[in-house]
Amino acid sequence: MPVIEILAYTAKNIDEFIAFVSDGKPDGKGGYETDEQGRLITGVLDWLHGRGVAEAHFFNSAKADDVQLFVATVLRSETYDVPWMKRIPGFEAMVTSDGLIGKTAQSAPLSNLLASVKSNADLDKKFTDGKKKIDDVLKVMEDPTNTLSVGSRGLFAALRGDIGTDPQAVFDEVKTKFGIAL
Repeated sequence: MPVIEILAYTAKNIDEFIAFVSDGKPDGKGGYETDEQGRLITGVLDWLHGRGVAEAHFFNSAKADDVQLFVATVLRSETYDVPWMKRIPGFEAMVTSDGLIGKTAQSAPLSNLLASVKSNADLDKKFTDGKKKIDDVLKVMEDPTNTLSVGSRGLFAALRGDIGTDPQAVFDEVKTKFGIAL
């Protein structure tokens, strides 16, 4: 039976957070910034692809809203819980951790405060497009003569930003060998 994770976080700045989810934190030199543990901040979408997640959907409020809420539903591949807060490089710095979903001086029904959380079709499409590309790479790699120097495990590790990986080198190798731009 599939397990669906439903996650909700309050972003410190929703626009910066959505960019982080989508693209990580590029360092301006073709790589990524690192977090306090030395992991590469490749973003949430790549991290989910690195987990082998088959399906994910994203929702968020607008910057002008009192509540800067980000929500994701994820069809997880693991049989155990995978907390995002400590696992995604750079994630913890992008969200509030005080347990609040926002602050407003107005007295309004909670349903009104959360009414602006809408589906983010752009993130959904980017996730789906990325998933297809990863699936295409893995399909090509089923032929033992078409492999990456790091193998599929190394590809997933690079997507997650694991310590010691070089995502850009792996992505360049995928582009050169298979003609697929990750």
